[in-house]
Amino acid sequence: MAKRNIANELIEGLNDALEFEKGHKDLKTTFKELPGPAPKYSKSAIRKIRKDFGLNQEEFAQLLNVEITTIRSWEQGQRSPNKAAERLIQLFEADQTIIQKIV
Repeated sequence: MAKRNIANELIEGLNDALEFEKGHKDLKTTFKELPGPAPKYSKSAIRKIRKDFGLNQEEFAQLLNVEITTIRSWEQGQRSPNKAAERLIQLFEADQTIIQKIV
């Protein structure tokens, strides 16, 4: 097996990128649309979402895989959900059938 020359591979890649930018070369490109940050949830919004699902604090905590004290602290405004929890809440809010898919 021949030894790779990383420097030459980098130079070749950069030259390909320049040729692509000039319109002289076609390269495989992939564009992915990703969502922006999840919304921030106020204590009243969290409580409303939980109640809209018909869940008590213990059930909501189990659904989100957090401690019940975490749900209480969110709903009392002592703490806020972290970014991962915000995204999870956003997903549940956007598609309530998602819960049935994970039980």
